[in-house]
Amino acid sequence: MTLRLLVRARQGPDLLSELATWHRALGQVIAAPNGVAALGSLIEYILKVSEVEPDRLQDHMHQLGPAADEAFMTGAQQLIEQGKAEGKAEGKAEMVLMQLRTKFGDLDERVLAAVDAATPEDLDRYAERLLGAETVDDVIG
Repeated sequence: MTLRLLVRARQGPDLLSELATWHRALGQVIAAPNGVAALGSLIEYILKVSEVEPDRLQDHMHQLGPAADEAFMTGAQQLIEQGKAEGKAEGKAEMVLMQLRTKFGDLDERVLAAVDAATPEDLDRYAERLLGAETVDDVIG
């Protein structure tokens, strides 16, 4: 099922009609050990890469029963959490850039690239270093 989704999910908006033919297989996924989590991961992938509207996918999964409803909520929640984490990291990066510009003026491409590639932990470290830094390299280096 995962391999099939990897091939088909990005190819068109009509994925739901194809999923309808997979009801039996989806039921087997749900019934397997850790099936709800597995189906949640498949749903997360579908929501990420396909053109399927979340409400339509949720209605489709609802037809498979309460466990599929739980899987849909699991997949959707994973996307929400990822979005929050990404948003938080983007917010940290913007704050560090604003602070660097305030303290040092225009920033070169090297600094912009370093902040863009930074992990959330790197960004926290940059923010701490900024307080006592005399140059941009004291922060980024």
